[in-house]
Amino acid sequence: MKKTLLSLFAAFGMLASVCAENVSVTVDKADYTEDPQITGFTITDKNDILTGTAALEYGTHGNGIWSITFYVKEGTTKEALDASVTSDSFSFSPSDLQVQYLGNFLAGDYTAPISSNGVLFMVGDIQIWVYYEETMEEVEKPVINNGYQIPNSDFEAWASNKEPGNGWNSFASATGKFSSMSSASPAPVKVEGHNGGSAVRLNSLDLVLAKANGNLTTGIINMGSFSPKDPSNHNFTDLDNEGHYLLFKGTPDSVCLYAKFISGGSENGRGRFILHDKYEYHDPEQSGDSAHMVGDATILIPECGEWTRFCAPFVYTGTTAPKGEQYMLASLTTNPVPGGSAKDTLTVDDIEIIYNSKLDSIVIVGTALEGFDKETYSYTVTGQTPSIDQITAYSDGKGASVDVAVNESVATITVKGNDFEVNPENQHVYTVTFNNTSAIDAVNAENITVSYANGLITVNGAEGAQAEVYTLAGQKVAQFICNGTTSVSLNRGAAYIVKVGNYRQTIIAF
Repeated sequence: MKKTLLSLFAAFGMLASVCAENVSVTVDKADYTEDPQITGFTITDKNDILTGTAALEYGTHGNGIWSITFYVKEGTTKEALDASVTSDSFSFSPSDLQVQYLGNFLAGDYTAPISSNGVLFMVGDIQIWVYYEETMEEVEKPVINNGYQIPNSDFEAWASNKEPGNGWNSFASATGKFSSMSSASPAPVKVEGHNGGSAVRLNSLDLVLAKANGNLTTGIINMGSFSPKDPSNHNFTDLDNEGHYLLFKGTPDSVCLYAKFISGGSENGRGRFILHDKYEYHDPEQSGDSAHMVGDATILIPECGEWTRFCAPFVYTGTTAPKGEQYMLASLTTNPVPGGSAKDTLTVDDIEIIYNSKLDSIVIVGTALEGFDKETYSYTVTGQTPSIDQITAYSDGKGASVDVAVNESVATITVKGNDFEVNPENQHVYTVTFNNTSAIDAVNAENITVSYANGLITVNGAEGAQAEVYTLAGQKVAQFICNGTTSVSLNRGAAYIVKVGNYRQTIIAF
């Protein structure tokens, strides 16, 4: 079903949250000394084309902005909307505030916001914008927890206009002694995402008695006190309340998200991601929590007006959870300090849990592969092909798997990320080819000379190659890298075989 959306919003304004049936909206405004003293705001629909309940919401179109949204009746043309809602449709109190009409409802592309080039009306310092869009009503896809990513991490699914739900919870579903007052707390707002789609915006508010941070969690908010710093105010994993705990299989390496942050006093917005065992873990932590932490990652988000990608590594404690009993408590807030400031705005989108699937190093017969780089996937090594147990590969992924296979002269090393079960593309394959020669094989044997005198063996023509000295019975008594003359203790008068690659020479020790 197609719906046409008309949204009007005003900056610098209105404090009290008011809903009115149909299109009559009255907004009471607190006594500000610098802003216009508007005590009433009404929209008149001349031709009865608007429908639904007009709800006043804060922050939908930016910090400090109140918005009023209407639906236009199905089949309404733009011309009809233009005729029905004009500059004369707005009335204010005091009445001496004049409406200045700045635009035309029919300007711009049919499917784009009409106000994309500027405001349509000015009332003192109040800006009023009008949006006219067509959207297709869609059936929401079910949000599924695959155990390796946070469900609804792109914030496309919203259970209501008070919180995303579907794995993300705010004050609307809070518990605790003062949860009945949750309607006064700052609700998350659905806004445009960093790459289209939706994102979530959190705002902090001054509630007179205290400042309230914007707060969103995969657990549940406990509202236990009027004092923001009281320990009874916290987020926690509610093991007995489905939708307010997050079972998590993965052993991730890092977490990334896109964010914008406008400070009203807070130095940083924050995202925190705590892995823990089957326990009602709290954020901020309480006594006994730390023993149950498996690992955590914290992203601090400084002020930035444009979408920016932030990442942080997971740090592990050494504690592990039994299979099927690991949980994640994720929380987003406008300020890491409870009640630390007001008028902060944190917008977040596309949270991604990262599982590394590359190598940090390859060790062959006890020696690190020279020139190794995790972004280079193919190598050629001079030497004999080693056995599997002589090759050790180390992954950069905490929970990644490493498989080594040797087929004739090629060693194949496959690294799979810890989320391979649900993301089979997350793997990298390295190959090491052995040419089954030694350094001396490339040297002309006719150029090699070996001599022994006064306890010194001299090998010429094979610099850099490995030399081995054996008794005639086959016992190796010395090994060295050829680099001119080498001191080797041999029994005087005995015969020995000196092997350099495929070259052999018998010497008598004198």
